[in-house]
Amino acid sequence: MQSDTSNLPIRDIHLPDPVSWWPPALGWWLLLLLIVSSIVLIVRYIRRRQLFKLRNTAMAELDAMYQVYKEQFDARRFVRELSVLLRRICISYFPDSNAGGLIGKQWLVFLDSKLSLKYNKSGQKFSDGVGTVLISAPYQDKLINNDVNVEALYRLSAEWIHSLGPVKRSDTPGEKVNKEAVHVSV
Repeated sequence: MQSDTSNLPIRDIHLPDPVSWWPPALGWWLLLLLIVSSIVLIVRYIRRRQLFKLRNTAMAELDAMYQVYKEQFDARRFVRELSVLLRRICISYFPDSNAGGLIGKQWLVFLDSKLSLKYNKSGQKFSDGVGTVLISAPYQDKLINNDVNVEALYRLSAEWIHSLGPVKRSDTPGEKVNKEAVHVSV
């Protein structure tokens, strides 16, 4: 005896729902994390390289100025060019700080604030050491070479330049800078 199968309630075959694109599988999350971290590292590397290039270029200019001083023994010229170089470096490294416009003691204090103790082997400072000539020497008509310790000023400036590493291009929190002094006198 055969049973009658035509009266059975049979339904069509239903396929499962398609796989959703969200949320992605773990492998896609890891790939996204790898791509984002790679981009961040590349950008940081390029920025760091640019800042070190700036530092190395500044050091080369300082060395060239010192060589000219050794040949001509013109302390006034060395101090004038050094003052311009330090201002250019500050404008490049710290564009938001308005350091290029600082004058007098504020300028020297700013330079001291960016001098790392790790690199300051001479123990000199700009504000109360050999760096004080940066305030007045560029403007004197006659400057006696004995009035300026060029070698110590060169060492201090080299230490200051070496202490500049990759840093944030904005003011550090709590840094007080005179925003009214915008004129660069060199």
